[in-house]
Amino acid sequence: QSMLIDEAIPFMNKRISYYMNLLCNGRYQVTFDTLKATKDQKEYRDKISVEVFDTETHSDKRVKFSGGQTRLVDIGTILTLSDLMANVQDVSFNIILFDEIFDSLDAENIRYAANLLRLASKEKWVGIISHTKIDDIEADNVLEFR
Repeated sequence: QSMLIDEAIPFMNKRISYYMNLLCNGRYQVTFDTLKATKDQKEYRDKISVEVFDTETHSDKRVKFSGGQTRLVDIGTILTLSDLMANVQDVSFNIILFDEIFDSLDAENIRYAANLLRLASKEKWVGIISHTKIDDIEADNVLEFR
C-alpha cells in the first residue's frame, strides 16, 4: 500500500502545483508527503499528509489560513485527486459537482476559481451549486431557484 502511495506522490505534487499556480499565482505552495510526524514529533507514521505554505505570510500551518485560503487549497486538492484517479486507475470522471465552492472567497479569488473551473469544464461537465449570485461567471446554463 505505501509503495503505491509513494509512486503517486510525485504526480500529485506536480498537479497540485499546477492548480495552485492557476488559483493564486503560486502564493500557496501545497505538497503531499507520505510521512507524518506524531504530535510529540518523536516518530513518523506512514500516512498521506498535506503540507501548505503561504509565500507572503510564511505561515506553514493550515489552521492559520482563512476560510478562503483553505477553500483554494481544497479546490486544488479535489482536482488533483480527480487527475490521480484518471492517471492511476484509468478512471476518468466526466462530471464534477461543487457545492458552495465560492463560500469564503472574495471577488478576486472567485474569479481565479471560476477561471480554473472553466478550464476544467473543457474536459468534463462542471456543476456548481451556490447561494452566492455570481454575475461574472460564464456558464452554459444557469438554473435559479427562488
